[in-house]
Amino acid sequence: MDQIYREVFRKCYSFLVANIEYDDICDLLIQYEVIPEMIAEDIDSLGNNRRAKVRKLIDFLSKRSNETFATFVKCLTESKQGHVAKTITDKLNEMGMIRPPEIQGCATSSNETGACVSVAVACSEPCEQVAMEEDQYCPLLPGESASSPVCYEMNSNPRGFVLIINNETFTQTLEDRFGSTKDVNDLRVLFCNFGFYCDVKHNLTVDEMKQHLLAFSNLDEHKRQSCCVVILMSHGEEDHIYGSGCQSVPIKELIVYFSDHNCPNLKNKPKLFIIQACRSYKTLPKDGRESPTNNSSSSTLKPPLMRLESFDLSSFDAVVANTMNPHPHADMLLAYSTAIGNKSFRSTTSGSLFIQNIIEVFREKAHTTSVTDMLIEVNGRLRERYGDLQQLSAPEVVLTKKWYLNPVQNRMT
Repeated sequence: MDQIYREVFRKCYSFLVANIEYDDICDLLIQYEVIPEMIAEDIDSLGNNRRAKVRKLIDFLSKRSNETFATFVKCLTESKQGHVAKTITDKLNEMGMIRPPEIQGCATSSNETGACVSVAVACSEPCEQVAMEEDQYCPLLPGESASSPVCYEMNSNPRGFVLIINNETFTQTLEDRFGSTKDVNDLRVLFCNFGFYCDVKHNLTVDEMKQHLLAFSNLDEHKRQSCCVVILMSHGEEDHIYGSGCQSVPIKELIVYFSDHNCPNLKNKPKLFIIQACRSYKTLPKDGRESPTNNSSSSTLKPPLMRLESFDLSSFDAVVANTMNPHPHADMLLAYSTAIGNKSFRSTTSGSLFIQNIIEVFREKAHTTSVTDMLIEVNGRLRERYGDLQQLSAPEVVLTKKWYLNPVQNRMT
């Protein structure tokens, strides 16, 4: 979204929060795809707090496209909140509009003569600079461009959705993971600045993790996005990760939700999985005694997991066989924080070594460096800075093209 639209939201913020009737406009926002259903559900979870709903809506809209802004004003008009739409368009007129509308006729306001004028796409920058802001790959290697067959296309707005599951507190024997909240906050800022929308879930049991991952993989909005990111942070052992109830699940049982067969909306699109968890053979509980390895959840699947009811999720191989897909992991990149048999270190004040180095490297290099090369850079910094801890990440790469995150703020570099 152009800066001038964000400035309109800022200047009109108090008025919008006081005057928008969210419940009256919600259905139109979904109908016109201004907000995905996932976001609508998140906003609805705020209950009867109308002002909080409007604040969350504005926060989401400020990260969307120019077209979304115009459609939002149209929804205000159609929901009989024309006085709010007029305030917005009047503010745009005050600030100056230099380009024709992205979506003709999306909203109107009256000028002094009573004639209707379209909401125009406004920009505070010169026209020459505006032309440079269209989605395109930022500088890559020679011969690589937005249309290059060797690179994944990254031209949607938002770039994609990020789901972060952070298990920090545990109900039984495992130590609480103090410091992971900093990781969550820093990751949210990182990916929001790259043009992603982030959703965070805290302290989920194994069954809850499965439910949220299934619902996330089944989002219809994925078909309009370029990629997706899933970040899992918890205690772990070998190839398992723990829920907050101290039961574990094989990581690949969770990844299978995103196979081409189970998640067709992300087929041929890159999917990044970041797993912050120990992979040592024994996990240390609160009482100091070692816990049994692979203490897998014995709970049975319940709705809403019926979409995979024909699969035996107790065996990942069975799942793969049932997908009838020769490449169930195609276009996936699994970034484990450490190799099998090793620990993954975390500071209670400054966060996890792996996550914080990812944030540092991605922030510095994402506009010119592929995701796989950035993970190599992360390993280099881990070895240089913490060589005595013997923690190096262990990526599993099944990408078929080069992947550049192409953050929004660096598109003109």
